[in-house]
Amino acid sequence: MGGVWERMIRSARAALSSILISHPGTLDDELLHTFMIEAEAIVNSRPLTYVDMNDPHNSEPLTPAQILTLKNK
Repeated sequence: MGGVWERMIRSARAALSSILISHPGTLDDELLHTFMIEAEAIVNSRPLTYVDMNDPHNSEPLTPAQILTLKNK
């Protein structure tokens, strides 16, 4: 019933899984913190709006990272 946040949890889990697969071994606190920050960056870089990328007059889609940092990239 919570499709939006369940999809975000799935995205975060997929990002963490791919990061953990690419860096096998023991996981200490510092490495876990780094992985969580990387997963957060991946999730916050997803577009919030639909923009047709084939149209040259459209600008880049708005992302949560742009709102949080008040920067375009």
